Amino acid sequence: MREAGYASLETLGWQGGLIGPAGMPREVVARLAAELKKILARPDVRERFARAGTPVFESGPEEFTAFIKAENERWLPIIRSSGARIE
Repeated sequence: MREAGYASLETLGWQGGLIGPAGMPREVVARLAAELKKILARPDVRERFARAGTPVFESGPEEFTAFIKAENERWLPIIRSSGARIE
């Protein structure tokens, strides 16, 4: 992007995260987060991610929520101004 004239543009590619419906009980969110943390700590799981060239970034529900919010605040104005539409 620097060569295209966007020297200050910084992006972060990420594959996904675990997202549930709004209003999910905190106990359920905590349990899912704890179980996911255990799974992501397994050597075989880490190895599969490594073979795919995908680093594992662990965060808790609050951190992931903040990340999604920040990404939305960053990219939604750009998407809207572009006129892009989902078809």
